[in-house]
Order: sequence, then structure tokens, then C-alpha cells
Amino acid sequence: MAGFRTANEFRHDTEREAAEALVQNLQAPAQVVGNYVLPGRYTGGEIDLLVILAEGILVVEVKNWFGRIQRVGTLVEFEDGYSVPSPFPGLQYKTKMLRSYLVSQDVISDGVPVGGCLIYVGKLDLPDDLRAAEHVFSVDVASKKRALLQPLALHGRRETLDEKTITAVAEFLAEKTAGTETWRVGSFVLDEELPATEFTRQFVGRCSHIYNRDVLLRCWEIDPLAEHRKRAATLRKLEAEASALARLESCRCPALPIVYDAFRDPANFNVFWVAQEYIGPDTLATLAHRFVKDAAFRERVLAQLDDALEALGQAGIVHRNIAAEVISVGTDDRILLGGLEFSASADGHTGRRTVAHHSRQPPERLRGKADCHAGDVYAAGLMVLDLLVPGAGSLRGRLRRVEDRSIRQQLSACLDDNPQERPKSLERLRKSLREWRL
Repeated sequence: MAGFRTANEFRHDTEREAAEALVQNLQAPAQVVGNYVLPGRYTGGEIDLLVILAEGILVVEVKNWFGRIQRVGTLVEFEDGYSVPSPFPGLQYKTKMLRSYLVSQDVISDGVPVGGCLIYVGKLDLPDDLRAAEHVFSVDVASKKRALLQPLALHGRRETLDEKTITAVAEFLAEKTAGTETWRVGSFVLDEELPATEFTRQFVGRCSHIYNRDVLLRCWEIDPLAEHRKRAATLRKLEAEASALARLESCRCPALPIVYDAFRDPANFNVFWVAQEYIGPDTLATLAHRFVKDAAFRERVLAQLDDALEALGQAGIVHRNIAAEVISVGTDDRILLGGLEFSASADGHTGRRTVAHHSRQPPERLRGKADCHAGDVYAAGLMVLDLLVPGAGSLRGRLRRVEDRSIRQQLSACLDDNPQERPKSLERLRKSLREWRL
């Protein structure tokens, strides 16, 4: 009987059902690995099942689908009106990245075929062209080794794996990973396009990984007319920055967007996708009057911003762009700190020169020093000062216009020219603002 190993606990009964059916019917020395997450720069989401055969390695997506499929495009559309995001582009991406990873680690040679297929659990009526083009099988059909060889035969590679190698590959893939250091490839339905930022196009849509909440999709586009070396350098920069943002997922800070998607579009290699949570159209800039007049609202916003700053610090990321314009406010007063496209690594390895508001750079940056967490505290203090004392005037002049002595002292501390003298958090500033009334 084929062996079965798991990289993580099963999240869905349908995946377990499919895995058990494959294990029961495949003959040794085949191996099945479940819930595998690609590591490092090859990451791109969880692979439901991996089937390791003498003839090659198969990446398997498992779906619980019922009914008759009418068409497949960006969506898989069913006859009864139900539709789901198409999983096939993501499956192609995972297959490609798995093969690259295994070859780079010398686990397999370049001659071993790696393919992909979709297994459905349920009663499904499929168009013939979908079966042929996308390799979609029921659990019963997929349990037969002959069906699984179909997507492997297309790759033109003929090298086979012996029993010892199959076991070694399975053990290598079954190494446990928490998954918190990676981001996931999701399937998205786009609803509308939002105003673009300097670097990205943005869309509001729905994601298969996030229930009862909208998501913000950002498409990082590279100038197709740029010289090849410049395009490659830009893509490497975006890849590194997306990797830095992905580290925030392990922090689970509700005030920070969790990066659910960061991958090259399989249809266009020069497009890099990043998906983030999105909660509403209002920003702190549009609700400045409420921040000034509503003490409870002010405390909630600053408390969540303080949590976000702590999470950024723990993740080794400097935001560099904290302002009222990048803080979204939901109807439940939950905030989302956006503007992370300008963030940088706190170790100085991310060479970002541009920020959205040059006037908001802390004094140390103007003196040519590296970005640090104290710079974000400075920006947060400046944002609060702008909300309390709007208008023109020098920084010190506007500070003198703050009548409450305690608030003035704490803002002055956040805005100190020496980053070493600034507080590590906004706790004292929050305390001074709790009982303040306009």
C-alpha cells in the first residue's frame, strides 16, 4: 500500500477523503503528501496533495464540487448559477514552483516530470474539453494510477524514480512547517477598480481564503517598455518587498493587512500580485473631526496604531509612510494601516529612496541616516499634531499652540530631533489624550 505523510494538519474533510482514497488504491512504492507549503522564494500557497510516483510527481488541488459546469474562465460557472474562482492558474503556478524548488535542492533531476491535476469530491458533470485541457478527475478515477499518469506524460521527460528515491522525496516534502512565514495563493473575483497608487493598480474583490470580508488586490506593474535589466531589477525589488510584508502574517495584528497573495501572474511574467485585507472607504483623514471630538474613537484608533507599530517592529519593518491618509477606518472602528508599498527593512537592506510625503521624513533621514522604528513614532506624532492643529506653520510653532501641557510634552517627545530620545510606543501620548476635550 502507498504511504501517506502530512506536512500540516488537514484543514478540510474533502482533502482527507481524497488523500485516503489515493492511499488505499495506489500501489507501492507510491507516496502521498498532504498540506504542503512551498518555502522561501518559491512560496505560493498550500498544495493540497502531492502524489509521488515512479513516473513523476503530481501536484493535486482538491475541490468539493457538485453540479454541471457550463464554462471555465476567470470563474468556474455552474448551471445552477453558482460560481467559484478558477483554481487552474494557481495550480499551474504551484506546479512550476514545486518543480523549480525540488530541482534547485537536488531532490530530483531536471528529467523527472512534475505535473498537476484537480480532483473533485462529489457528483460533477464536466465538459469533455475541460477534462482534456485541465486534467480534472473524480476521486474514484484519480485513485487509478493510469489517470494520474496523463498530466505527467505531457512534459516530455522520461526519467523515473526508484522506490528509495520516492521515499526520500516524500520525507523531504513532509518536513513540518508552521506556514506562518509564507503567504498563500488565493483565487479572486474582482468587483471594481479603485484609484491607483504610484506603483499599483488596486481592485476590490472576494477571496476564497477570506470569508465575510472584502479584500484589496494590488497589481504591481513593471513598465513593459523598460530595458530588460531594469525590469529584472524592479521585479527583484518588488519580490523582496512582498517577502518582507509577508512576514507580518505571523504577527496576526488586526490593524495590519495580512498578505494573502504574492506571485507572478502565470499569463504575464511582468505582473506581480499582492492581496491585502480591505475594510472600508473612510480614512482617518476624512474622519479628522471625529478624532478631535470623540475621545473614545481617538483612543481606539491610537491603540490599534500602537499595536501595528509594535508588530512592524517585531517583524523588522519600518513603515515610512504613516499618515491619516493611509489609515482606513471600518464601520466597527477597526483600523487598517495601509501605505505599505513604501515600507523598508529595518536592517537597511531595502534601499527605498521615495516616500509619499517628503515633508514627513524624520530629521535623521534628512541627515542621511538609515530608517528605523523611531522614524515611525515620529510620523505618528506628526500625524496626531496635524489632526489637532491643522494648517500652516512651523513644527515648533504648532506645538506651542497645543494648550494642554501633557499632550504638548508627549507630542514633543515623539517629535524629538534625536531618535534615541523618542518613546518606543504611543502609550504615553494615548494616556494624555484620553481625557482631553476640544
